Amino acid sequence: QDQNVSDEPRLPEEQDYQDQIQDQVPVEDQRGRADDEVERVMIEVFPGVEMPLRGSAETQAAITEGRIKSATCLDCTLSLCCILDAEYVLCPLCHCISPLDVSATQQMMGSFGVGLGFVSDDPH
Repeated sequence: QDQNVSDEPRLPEEQDYQDQIQDQVPVEDQRGRADDEVERVMIEVFPGVEMPLRGSAETQAAITEGRIKSATCLDCTLSLCCILDAEYVLCPLCHCISPLDVSATQQMMGSFGVGLGFVSDDPH
């Protein structure tokens, strides 16, 4: 008997979770190829404007590879670091989303999304 399929109605929490999953989009690597095993959560940057959130796994990989840059939260002025090719940074202290300076080269290379801001112990 197949027990994976249920005809019972879902609880409201289950429906909310299913709706969140449907709102996710595939992750693309530096070469623009979709990674079918990872899905990206969208975050609202401005009313009605959503961008992909560059999550903790991607941020950790960027740290390991040295693909990070300095940033400053425009609300609380905290000095942050974030993934090099993000367009915005999410402050871990005040949760404000601040735009980043994105060079023309970075725009051509495909800067996108909201990077997780983090505080680095390394001053460089």
